Parts: sequence; C-alpha cells; structure tokens
Amino acid sequence: MDLTAQLAHGVNPQTAIALLKAALAQVPNVMAKPAPDVEILTFNLSGPVLAVRPYCNNEHYWQVYFGTNRRCVIRLRMPVSQFPAALHRAGAGRSQAREGGMKGAVARTLRAQNLAD
Repeated sequence: MDLTAQLAHGVNPQTAIALLKAALAQVPNVMAKPAPDVEILTFNLSGPVLAVRPYCNNEHYWQVYFGTNRRCVIRLRMPVSQFPAALHRAGAGRSQAREGGMKGAVARTLRAQNLAD
C-alpha cells in the first residue's frame, strides 16, 4: 500500500524515517519480509513528504492502512491539527505581522518534541 506522511520544514527526515520504521513494526499484520519502506518521496511548500509503504496480506489491507495512519500520528507525537499546511497569502495583512506565524508555531512544537535538526 502507498501512504504518505507530510513533514514540516525543520523536521529531520532521517529521524522521522527511523521513528516510523520502528512504529510500523508494531502495527498488527504488517509483514516483516519484505520490510516496510519509509523514504523521502518528494518535497512541497510544506516540507518533505515521506512515502510510507507497509506490506500486508490483502485480507488485512484496511486494518493495516488505518493502523499505519494512527501509528504515524502517535509516533511522531503530532496531533493532526499540527500537521503542516501550505499557507497562501495575498498582500500584507495582520496575519503576516504575527510574530513567528504558523511556521514559527510548528517549529516551536517540533523543537519541543526534539524532531527538529
């Protein structure tokens, strides 16, 4: 199965990859061989995107699919509301003047969780 995990700028991708590989081993019905793949897939405005590919028997597909998503959120210790989203702004406004803005808030959260470089 092909899943992705969006990382924010400032998150160390190698640390996130190691955390996710260890977490995938704990999802029931994920095959040990072949081992799950977790690699940098691409980059976008929000940061690196990881390919997360656990392998399983077809009869366990949805259980592994949802279990993998849950484990990604739990293991990275980031609530879904803190996953990065691209912010598009037209013109200068008060939101741009806020100290640090969304990028600053995400960076502070990641530093607190020891995931930043």
